[in-house]
Amino acid sequence: DSSITIAAHAGWPELDRRLFPADLQPNGTDIIRTWDYYLLVRHLALLGEAPYRTVLINGMVFGEDGRKMSKSLGNYVDTTMARSKYGADALRQWAAIGASTGSDIPFSWKDVDFGFRFMRKFWNAARFAGSHLNTKIAELDPKKLKFRPVDL
Repeated sequence: DSSITIAAHAGWPELDRRLFPADLQPNGTDIIRTWDYYLLVRHLALLGEAPYRTVLINGMVFGEDGRKMSKSLGNYVDTTMARSKYGADALRQWAAIGASTGSDIPFSWKDVDFGFRFMRKFWNAARFAGSHLNTKIAELDPKKLKFRPVDL
């Protein structure tokens, strides 16, 4: 039953407290009154506690025609084709800059192409910088590095 997914992932009925409750439950606006409701109610009924600490509500993705993206409407993006043409990083870049949390986001191939070109420049700059480092990144010992939060 999908309404006990979070507990099941944590090994229910013996819960691994490192995994339960979940720190974050990302969701779309379309499932708040259905799946999210049953997820919360079922966990409260069975376990006496909420299955997550924080919920992040994402908006909907709209097709280029302005309607909610849907296979039945035929305005969806074939993600396999998009990943093979642009790469996953370009799609992530599109999603990251496309809308603020909770807002709907219109899909645009132009924006995905922008993300692709941006990521290509980013990775090329990283490769260039990496080729000029005196120490190879693979040889760095993270335990010996001293970072402050501002450095990250």
